[in-house]
Amino acid sequence: MQLDSRPAVPGAADPAAALPHRRWRIGRFLFDATTRRLGDGQRPEEQLSVKTAAVLQRLAEAGGDVVLRERLITEVWDGNTYTGSRALTHAIWQLRRALDETQAVQGEPADEAASAIQTISKTGYQLRLPAVAEPAPAAASLPTSEAPAMPEAQAVPVTSAKKAPFGRLAAMAGALVLVLVLAITAGAAWWLQQGNEKATAGVDRTPPQPMTLLDGVENYPAVSPDGQRLAFVWSRGEGDVRLRIVERNRPEAPVIELREPAEMHLASPMWLGPDRLAYARAREGEDCEIVALTLPEGQPEKLASCFYQFRIGFVDASPDGRWLALARPLKSTGQDDTGGGAIFLHEIATGQERQLTHPSGGETDVQPVFSRSGKQLAFMRGSITVGDVFLVDVADATQGEATRLTHDDAPLGGMAWLADDRGITFNSARDGTQATWRISPQGGEPTLFSRAQTAIHLATLPGEPNAVAASVYKFADSIELLDGHDGHLRETLAASSRNLYAQACPNAGQVLFLSFRSGRIGLWTVDRPGQAPRELPLPPGTPEPAGCAADEPRWATTLRPPGSATDLLLLGRLNRDEPPQAIPLDGNYGNVTWALDKRSLLLAGDRGGRRELWRFDLASHQFLRLTDDHGQFGQEVQAPDGRWLYYTRQNEAGLWRRPLDAQGGSGTAQRVHAGLSPEDWGNWQWHDGGLWLVLRGKKHDRVVRLDADGQHETLAFTLPAGWLRRFRSFSLAPNGTLVASVSGPLQADVVRLAGP
Repeated sequence: MQLDSRPAVPGAADPAAALPHRRWRIGRFLFDATTRRLGDGQRPEEQLSVKTAAVLQRLAEAGGDVVLRERLITEVWDGNTYTGSRALTHAIWQLRRALDETQAVQGEPADEAASAIQTISKTGYQLRLPAVAEPAPAAASLPTSEAPAMPEAQAVPVTSAKKAPFGRLAAMAGALVLVLVLAITAGAAWWLQQGNEKATAGVDRTPPQPMTLLDGVENYPAVSPDGQRLAFVWSRGEGDVRLRIVERNRPEAPVIELREPAEMHLASPMWLGPDRLAYARAREGEDCEIVALTLPEGQPEKLASCFYQFRIGFVDASPDGRWLALARPLKSTGQDDTGGGAIFLHEIATGQERQLTHPSGGETDVQPVFSRSGKQLAFMRGSITVGDVFLVDVADATQGEATRLTHDDAPLGGMAWLADDRGITFNSARDGTQATWRISPQGGEPTLFSRAQTAIHLATLPGEPNAVAASVYKFADSIELLDGHDGHLRETLAASSRNLYAQACPNAGQVLFLSFRSGRIGLWTVDRPGQAPRELPLPPGTPEPAGCAADEPRWATTLRPPGSATDLLLLGRLNRDEPPQAIPLDGNYGNVTWALDKRSLLLAGDRGGRRELWRFDLASHQFLRLTDDHGQFGQEVQAPDGRWLYYTRQNEAGLWRRPLDAQGGSGTAQRVHAGLSPEDWGNWQWHDGGLWLVLRGKKHDRVVRLDADGQHETLAFTLPAGWLRRFRSFSLAPNGTLVASVSGPLQADVVRLAGP
């Protein structure tokens, strides 16, 4: 076996442009590198992404030799290990899905030993099918109908997975490169979306300074009380998650590294003293626990149980190490209890707890952060990821009266007190662009702290009253159109900025999605094939993901205008370049879908003091409540056994349905399926006489089809674990096309943010 270690081809704008052959016969497949088309004459051709096609081109040219992984990252991703490592793994998965016969026939990933592409451990990849170069065809032999390619996000180069030196020269160079990165790369999760030119026009006078420079995701920073140690969670690839503790001012000092089993999630390290550290660990779909240990070699001991929320702050420790503040769901115990979640104080020494906050109307309190004095607690109140900053006195254990500091009801990604307790920093999209803000504990108008827009999981920097630590994320996500029957890629909708929560409009002729291309969170559409996306004219404010009518180019969404405490319902048409109709609502609403009669909408709202699903009549503007169990997202369905409301519940796994009467009212709830994750509340749809939904797994996720009552389950196809985004990222068009909002390669670094 020969290793292929040829140097990269310099100066090629197209990763495949410098290679000699553009058309290949690979086994029974024909691959044209110019159009990126791959087909075998039996199934519809697939159009590969630019990078995936470039990888296949190099594997074909190698003639069966092993192609080094480092060479592929160097040539196809310009040596960018930030995005290249995980992106290459995804590209290989896409190629195996396209080339392996067992995948095409059975819908399951092919066995590694029988795969068309073999992984050579710690080396690279080998194409096991014969590859023969063919003469180029006539110029018009193959059509090209493709969307423009997404420029790759630039990032700070990382030469190894070891701790980077932090001398003065290295720090200055790293900061300079990182500020360029933050000005041009894409954003975070639904509550972490970011802008481009407009959003970064007011760049910080003090650029973010890197505190870590590892290849992968550095998350949940926590600085020791003396400011000397930094703890953070580091993940690099699936099943490789570690808790690292480094000396901030002594880069040569040994790094302490803690590992848990691969199925464990690690989150939220917290210092209980100079040498004592607590953190959370949880298994997917299960409750979690807070453990603590004494450094450097102590064994973890359990302090408390907890409720794990995916990437959401749910626990903090008081600076004196006596208390934990834990966000917990409130169980329904009677008419006085409306669900949601509250903050509880847990005394570490005794294990006793008391409820500190008392939300109403189904609201949820999360992201607790102690002041440095330990006397006050800031937190977010809202709906898990959207809400406002509140403040409560820790000593007030009976009343729990909370003071509202902001009135934005906007996506909020993290909070931290400044070291002198004179300000609270929080990351929010309060002005339509994700940024970090500062507000006084006494209230008042927030002021801009930093335009490092994807800075989340903020942490106090002891001794630095005008700076915080934060994880800064860089994403490369996209929208892909898949064959709904076998999962084969039909087309990639590339982007110059993040595209999220795409919905298939009539027959996938148009796709509607949220994007930050214009410098704010906007609603965009793209007409296939190959046309440039265009932004829909909306009034000022932050829109929710939109819903499309099933058989006509109508859309609906809700939007919160700046400074308003209530939403607008927007109704528009994709085939008309005109402002939408705006209907004032009386509260906070979202998750809009169209009813079967086309004269009403289904939406989730806090009308009546708790979050439920409602029917809204477009003519009379009247509401009819459909659920009484915290309905989150619903679709009206005409099933073989009648007309039903299928829906998910807030913070609860599973899928339910209720019968609908002639007036549109609903009956008793029935549980259809228990396996749908709470974070996939919108990743399901009624299509072709059955329910289609995503079931998460450790190695891969399954797209399955259920009958109307959920009794019979059929596998449609599989996807890489975590590839499909959460929340509302799954949409099936009438023609069977799956419009999927997918996660691209992820990189995050811990940085120091300084305010003006």
